[in-house]
Amino acid sequence: MKSKYLLITVIFSALFFALGFFINGPSENSEVLADTTAVKSTTEEPVITTNQTSEKSKTNYAKLLKGKFILAGSDYAGYEFIDAKTISWTNELFPMDPDTMSIKWIDESTFITKFSKKTNKDCAPVIGVLKVVSYNDGKLVLKDYWTGWNDRKDELSTFHQSYE
Repeated sequence: MKSKYLLITVIFSALFFALGFFINGPSENSEVLADTTAVKSTTEEPVITTNQTSEKSKTNYAKLLKGKFILAGSDYAGYEFIDAKTISWTNELFPMDPDTMSIKWIDESTFITKFSKKTNKDCAPVIGVLKVVSYNDGKLVLKDYWTGWNDRKDELSTFHQSYE
């Protein structure tokens, strides 16, 4: 009698295991193991593209980015690339009082911003690290790397060039 219940339990266990596998599908790891010729991309960032360069050459955004870029979904907030060493940030609430920052390019697509105005003489200046993810037809996507205290994720922000 015990062997009958044991046999039924084993059969049902195998059946439920098989159903769970077919309903949920194979895991991502089993796909990679099954097809070793497929190479998956592990990059988190989109490919940098512009309408002025080919995929093989790197774009020097320090020379390319000029003018005002408005944050998507806002009326005034955004960056203005004044020259290769100066950038300003306009806040949505105070559009008549933009914050001026110095800008230092680390490479062709990554730059650091540092606020020019001291808010506290005992504290280090506020800095930001940003990377141009894409720039195409006046649409600029920047990745803002979190440099502050606490845990916060890096953010992608989309800007549209203002031609005013």
